[in-house]
Amino acid sequence: MSTSSNTTGDWKKGLDAVIERLDAIRGQISDIDNQQQSHHVAIQHLEHAHRDNTRPHRDADGDRGDDGCHSNRAPRYHKLDFPIFPNSMAKVNPSFS
Repeated sequence: MSTSSNTTGDWKKGLDAVIERLDAIRGQISDIDNQQQSHHVAIQHLEHAHRDNTRPHRDADGDRGDDGCHSNRAPRYHKLDFPIFPNSMAKVNPSFS
């Protein structure tokens, strides 16, 4: 009988250890869940602040500003104006070739 009572006692100790470990894991999961929730809220605040900063500001009469652009960068297909040099400089000197 003593062997079966020792086995039962060992089994209960093992089960108690498993339950304690599960409780510790539950607490860690709860902490991680709270951190994730606070990070989610912080990201939403940052995204909202970014959207507020990137919206075009309108004047009282509804204009977007002096230039009427929708963003703060150059147009996508902007033709660059290069300087035009006199024809005399455009000729290649044959002695250098």
